[in-house]
Amino acid sequence: MTRPSDDLNDLTSDIAHLSTLIGVITNLAIDIISKDKEQCELTKKEIGEVTDLLWIARDMVKQLVKNGESCHDKVERLAPKTGGVE
Repeated sequence: MTRPSDDLNDLTSDIAHLSTLIGVITNLAIDIISKDKEQCELTKKEIGEVTDLLWIARDMVKQLVKNGESCHDKVERLAPKTGGVE
């Protein structure tokens, strides 16, 4: 995860990383609820790990929103201003 940024390359990279993270979380969650698995201490540990990953994903999304807004603001600042009526 990058620091606050208004660079579209950073934003694109972070979105790709978040997509990977969400894919891993989904696979872990599906494995945890497998019908063949007994509910036991191992399952509780796995649920804890999935919860930890979800916290990371949530924090990444918050930063991505801020970075997306920064990119949008940068484009607005750099866009040529037109004086005519459209």
